[in-house]
Amino acid sequence: MVMKARAHSRSEPTYRRRLWRWVLLLVGITTALPFALPYYVVLILSFMPRSAIMQPTLHLWPDPWIWDNYLRLFRGEWVLQVSIFRSIANSFLLATGQTIPMLLLCSFLAFLFAKWDFPGRTLLFGLSLATMFIPYQATLVAFYLLITRLGWLNTFFPLWVPWWVPGFAIFFLRQYIRAAVPDELLDAGLIDGADLFRQYRSIVLPLILPGLVVVGVLNFVNAWNDYIYSNLVFTNMHLYPSTLYLYSFQGSRIAVPEYGMMTAASILSGLPIIVLFLIFQRQIISGLTRGALR
Repeated sequence: MVMKARAHSRSEPTYRRRLWRWVLLLVGITTALPFALPYYVVLILSFMPRSAIMQPTLHLWPDPWIWDNYLRLFRGEWVLQVSIFRSIANSFLLATGQTIPMLLLCSFLAFLFAKWDFPGRTLLFGLSLATMFIPYQATLVAFYLLITRLGWLNTFFPLWVPWWVPGFAIFFLRQYIRAAVPDELLDAGLIDGADLFRQYRSIVLPLILPGLVVVGVLNFVNAWNDYIYSNLVFTNMHLYPSTLYLYSFQGSRIAVPEYGMMTAASILSGLPIIVLFLIFQRQIISGLTRGALR
């Protein structure tokens, strides 16, 4: 009897833990459904013809199921006469050309602000932070006049160069370096004859990779979703990124909008960002956690 009572007392906490897990799972699913439903509706509408979409009923499954919306996007059968793959490639070029130089420049500047003492360090770091508080709407006119005089219209340079040293990236990586890079390692490298750039390349960069992934993904997504500045820069439809490509459906003068193609284009434009997050989700969580330690 004593053995049975002990076994029962041991199994009771296990049962409670399992029950609590199921309750949490049910609450999580119930909470996620309202957020997931619009994305599900967009997905099923992308496989439906326009006649079925215009019916005043909510569809939970494509009826009938067609691939024509995607095929027309692939062939460029729209007012732009440009394949959606071209716009996705433009978005990838825009985001990559902005993100990679930004990571190199901001990580090096953050290393200087975090570990090196030089005249004007506090002032320069404060100025970089001050740029975070300037609303972008206040700079649009000056931005357009500047790129016009430089001859940068219909090029990617206006969407690359100004975003190579953002204040947020410098601030985040500075805090990350202070938490992740011990001074003893830098002192040991200095004793071994490592100069500033050798310390940065051989010691700092390997230790801050999760932080670089966080900043890189955030910047990549921000560049991918940019519409305001892209609309100012590009007039050549062959250079349109995915945001301007999607807006062409809204801005066209067709009496009945092509909602099927619009939703299909939204799905295809969002897939690269979803894949990017799935690839780097562990590094993102690790980088955000480590960066919050100090």
